[in-house]
Amino acid sequence: TKMARKTSNEQMRKRLWPEVDESQLWMSNKRSGFTQIPRGLSLVNRMIDRLSVGKPVSNVYFALWCNLFDNAVVRIDNPTTSSFEAGFSGPRAVTTWKNRMRILADLGIIKIAPGPSGEFGAVLMLDPYKSLISLKQTGKLKGLEVEFNALMDRFDKANPKDNFHAESVHVEAVQTQL
Repeated sequence: TKMARKTSNEQMRKRLWPEVDESQLWMSNKRSGFTQIPRGLSLVNRMIDRLSVGKPVSNVYFALWCNLFDNAVVRIDNPTTSSFEAGFSGPRAVTTWKNRMRILADLGIIKIAPGPSGEFGAVLMLDPYKSLISLKQTGKLKGLEVEFNALMDRFDKANPKDNFHAESVHVEAVQTQL
């Protein structure tokens, strides 16, 4: 259970690092300025960088997750700030950021809507697992089978009662037979 793991991790921390005071740690339950991310995000990032061919998008995607609060919506009030948070600087920072945002939208990982700040006023963060399953079903993950299988294993371990993965595999098997 989550509570047992939390207690076990706390005991391990105190045993391994007894000299570290809790005030030196990032304790998300006692701090503001944190967000929840999918446990498989590192694998998702690896896959979307490979799909974007020479134009890595994972730093942009991660920065979006860092700005996610509620209802899967990220508001983009200032593209210059957003591009800087994603790791871009200099005269082409915003242009590069916008191009990477378009790649994420074209991949079906996010949806975008215009707003007062321009083309990217709001971003809808889609479920990355379902987005990548959809890409697999359309044949767009060729060469990424190992990463995809690792991602699905990670999802299954984190969500043992969620059966959307099994349903997606069934749909794919039926489509293959047709």
